[in-house]
Amino acid sequence: MNVQPLLLAAIVAGSCMIIGNASSQTLFGNDLFTNPSPKGLPAESGYNYSLTPYAGYTNLGTASGGNGVGGLTGSFAAPLGHDFGILMDATSAAFNGGGLFGGGALAFARDPGIGLIGPSIQVMHSTTSGGYSFGFGAINWEGYWGRVTPFGSVGAAVIENAGTFLAGGGGIALYPTDNVALVASVSSVAGQTIYSGGIEYLLDEPIGTSAASLFVNGFGGSNYSGGVLAGVSLKFGRGSERKTLIRRHREDDPVSAPYSGSGGLNNLGFALLESIEHDEWLAQYQAESQRFWQQYFQQQSNSSP
Repeated sequence: MNVQPLLLAAIVAGSCMIIGNASSQTLFGNDLFTNPSPKGLPAESGYNYSLTPYAGYTNLGTASGGNGVGGLTGSFAAPLGHDFGILMDATSAAFNGGGLFGGGALAFARDPGIGLIGPSIQVMHSTTSGGYSFGFGAINWEGYWGRVTPFGSVGAAVIENAGTFLAGGGGIALYPTDNVALVASVSSVAGQTIYSGGIEYLLDEPIGTSAASLFVNGFGGSNYSGGVLAGVSLKFGRGSERKTLIRRHREDDPVSAPYSGSGGLNNLGFALLESIEHDEWLAQYQAESQRFWQQYFQQQSNSSP
C-alpha cells in the first residue's frame, strides 16, 4: 500500500487546523515584506536550549515495508560575541530492526534583520546493515526577507563503504502568521533526492516554564519511499521568553540547524531512509559505478589506434 497520499492528506489537514486555530492573528501581518526582527540585534539572543521528542512512520515503497520511528533531539545554542553564534544538536531514533545516532554543529555569522551564513558539520551512525557511519560538511545560509526565509547549503558527504559525494539542498520557510511556519525543502546526496514539507506552530501558552511548538513533517525519496514525523519542541533559556515563532527562528535557533531546525527535519528524514535502505542503495550504487567504468574503459579501448 502506498501511504504517501495519506501522509500528504494528513499534513494538509493538520496545517489547515493549525492555521485555523491561529486565525486570531492577521494573515501575513500588516506587511508581507517587513522583517519583525530589526537589524543590529545579536547573532544569538543568549543561551538557548531545546528538547524535542518525536514519533512517526516510514514507508519503504518498493523495499521491505513500513517502520514505526521514535526518537529525541536536543540542542544548545550560545552567542560568540555580538555578531557570531554556535548551535550544537544531537538526535537518536529507534525503528524496527535498528537505531540511529547523530550529532551536528552550525557556527554562524548572523544579523536577525538580514540573514545568516556559516559552516556546519553532521555525523551519524546507524546500527543497521552491520553498523556504518556517514557524515556531511557544508556551508549554510539563510535570508530574512519579510515573512519569507529562503535557506540552503552546499558541501560534501562521506558514506562508509561508498565514498565521498557532493551534497546540497535548499528550501523556504513561509510565515502566514507570527507563530506558524510552513517549510518546504529538497536535498540531494549521492544520487538520492529527499523532498520534505511540514508545518510548525508555536503554542499560545507555555508548557510549564517552557515555550513549546508542535510540528508535523513529511518526507519522500526514491522508489516511492517516504515518511512522516510529528512531535513537540520544548524551548528553554532565553528561548523560553515570550517571543513569536518567526523571531525565534531568526534570533534564537536557526531554521537550518542540522537536526533541531525546521529545515533540519529534511536531514533527519534522509538519515532515516538512508539507514533503512542502505544495503539496497549501496548495491545499486556499486552496480552503476561498475557499469560507468566498464563503459569508460571500453570507449578508451575503442579510441586507441
